[in-house]
Amino acid sequence: MTDWTAIDFFNDTSLVEDPCPYFDDLRAQCCPCRTSAWSR
Repeated sequence: MTDWTAIDFFNDTSLVEDPCPYFDDLRAQCCPCRTSAWSR
């Protein structure tokens, strides 16, 4: 398992090829939610 907390989301090129595992881990920690600033 990759330590996603050590990866720099903006500068790590390994996420360009396959970002799905990174986002899957984020969703497993907490579900995404809308904020009033971005919701329609």
